[in-house]
Amino acid sequence: MSKPVSTPSACGDSNITSNASDYIRAIIREERRRREEKKLEQMLLEGINSGPGVEYGTKEWDAFWEGIHARIRHEASQKVIHV
Repeated sequence: MSKPVSTPSACGDSNITSNASDYIRAIIREERRRREEKKLEQMLLEGINSGPGVEYGTKEWDAFWEGIHARIRHEASQKVIHV
């Protein structure tokens, strides 16, 4: 029978896994969590640094969304469907 493996967690304590495979999965999950957290932080900073916000329900808001919809329509019209 294999020996339990101790895995360090982000909090500094340890979790006991039953085998090396569980240990590897735990490492992969932790790495994915870190990447997702970093990506979220980057997206939040990008939003903060993107300029002033637009208040919902104003003419500026409507213009903002119309610009987004126009860009989506333009990109959709540029796609070529091969049959």
